[in-house]
Amino acid sequence: MQLNTLLSFLAQPFTTLEYYTRLGAIKTKKRILALSAVVILCATVAGAYFIYTDLPVFLNSLSKTLNTGLMHYPEELVFTFTQSRLTANTDTLLLPLPEEFFPQENRDTQVGLPQNFAAYQNTQQTPQELLVAPNEYFFFVTQLGIYTNPNSDESGWRFYSFADLIETNTSAVFTKADAGSLVNGILEYLDTNQLEIMLVCFTAFFVLFVFSKIWFLFIESIFLLLVFKLYSVAQTAQQTVLLATQIMIPTLVLGTVATLLYGPLFFSFETLVFWVLVVYIGSALPRKKLN
Repeated sequence: MQLNTLLSFLAQPFTTLEYYTRLGAIKTKKRILALSAVVILCATVAGAYFIYTDLPVFLNSLSKTLNTGLMHYPEELVFTFTQSRLTANTDTLLLPLPEEFFPQENRDTQVGLPQNFAAYQNTQQTPQELLVAPNEYFFFVTQLGIYTNPNSDESGWRFYSFADLIETNTSAVFTKADAGSLVNGILEYLDTNQLEIMLVCFTAFFVLFVFSKIWFLFIESIFLLLVFKLYSVAQTAQQTVLLATQIMIPTLVLGTVATLLYGPLFFSFETLVFWVLVVYIGSALPRKKLN
């Protein structure tokens, strides 16, 4: 296929209504290839944007957070792990939300955001703080395990026992010197393996992007089948699913462009575009004759 012919074909979903109303005019294989090309293109562009804009900001914030945490690590604080118990030479320890990831001026606008990242209490009992202020922490650590929030049960917390997470015969002592070695090791890895990190993050982003769009198409196809049946649109199930795949082409392009320009929106822009196109295209499709 020549370049001009290819570009002309890819432009049809954006320029002509007949592309959708005459599904049999173009081979199904070509239509699927067109959608695949658009998905790969959008995933590549969005992934590259993430790698060169969001990822450096995240890594920089992570480095600052690690350095800040190490700076505030008490000199005398020692954690000891033995017999599936984590003890410390302090009764309580509070770790506030990192300023680098959660600027103070933005916290008031984020409903339900805990004020603290984590807390430690040198006890084997369920901390009262989890009952009195259940939404103040992401994690709460005790001698016996880790509580994470939120959870679907009534307490709102899920407990992970160290006995289930770590081998019973594991023993370790963790001091500020150990924390410094750990932080320096992480920072050195981030500094010397930037290309590998970028490739891994890009690959993960690409795969998640593709699978998220496949899931989106699956859900919207089901709803489109129900809507067409309800309004007696003269389309078979196969034609309806094929139509959904073609509507995904402009939906993906416009959705990706909107995300790149404005960032994540408070509503699903792609869903809006998809169903606006469904209404526009559906109005031109024939209806079944009623007996």
